[in-house]
This record gives sequence, structure tokens and C-alpha cells, in this order.
Amino acid sequence: MTLDRLKPSQRAVVRAIDCNQPSRGKLMDMGVIPGATITYVRPAPYGKGCQIEVKSTQLMLRGDLAEAIEVQQA
Repeated sequence: MTLDRLKPSQRAVVRAIDCNQPSRGKLMDMGVIPGATITYVRPAPYGKGCQIEVKSTQLMLRGDLAEAIEVQQA
């Protein structure tokens, strides 16, 4: 399942990140790494994307990045 398929307040564990190296590096710098637990906060207000929480930090991700993050429900 990919991150964009979660519903608000659902928690999941990151299993893999399937995107280009610059984007992957930025995500990993922000704590979105395989094994990390994340909480889906809400979908983006306009179009694709979502807000997540990882390690007490909230991040807004573009839709293409949310689709590239494979997760497993916690």
C-alpha cells in the first residue's frame, strides 16, 4: 500500500521509498526512512498530496511523493 491510500489518523510503517535520489535524500533527511512510523494527518486542501507526522514533525508532501512511499499499517 502507498502512503496516499491512508486515511486521516492512520499510522503506518515506511517499507520503501521509490523515487529519484534527490527526493529520496530529502525525505530521508526529514525522517521518512524505512522502518519509521508515520501518522497520516490529512489530505492536501487542493489537489494531490497530504500532511503527515513523523518524529513529532509535520510535513506536507506532494502527491507524487506520497505515491512513491510504500507503507504497512501499524
